[in-house]
Amino acid sequence: MAASPPQPHVSGVLHLPGHARVNHTLILVVPLDGQQLPEEDRTVRLTVNDGGFTPEVAAFQVPSRLEIRNEDKQEHDIYCPRGPTVFDMGVMVKGHGPKSVVVTEPGRLDVYCSRFVEVRSTLVALESGMGTVVSPQGAFTLPALEAGRWRLTTWQRDPSWSTVSRIVTFPYKGVIDLTVTE
Repeated sequence: MAASPPQPHVSGVLHLPGHARVNHTLILVVPLDGQQLPEEDRTVRLTVNDGGFTPEVAAFQVPSRLEIRNEDKQEHDIYCPRGPTVFDMGVMVKGHGPKSVVVTEPGRLDVYCSRFVEVRSTLVALESGMGTVVSPQGAFTLPALEAGRWRLTTWQRDPSWSTVSRIVTFPYKGVIDLTVTE
């Protein structure tokens, strides 16, 4: 049976309790009925600029190549001390890079600079699935997805934050509403 064509992108909104903030939040999307993920570039680009990493959080499917570039005026000593792929890129001066490593196993990667503690990025490597970043206002957009059931799960860099999952069947009409309760 041929897969139905993907529908255009779908938007959603994430609601949090009280005064919780959505900074550093992703929506992880995993197929439940054998659907194919949209084609994506298997290179994840991480850039140091203006005293921080861009992106600060991201999700990608393994295997993927992680490329790191320093565009900041400061030197940075970039490393990942634990997780599925441990690495040390060493000191990178402005314009240096990209340096790269291949991530082949799923899991969480916390990437740091040993010289500036505020320079940090958290990456989620997924065996099957993809992720999209939630805006500070709670909005998110999913790319075109094949028909079928998909699990959407909130993910936040802060491990004390509760998550919520919802199974959504595509094609989907309207705005996807995800609400996290205390």
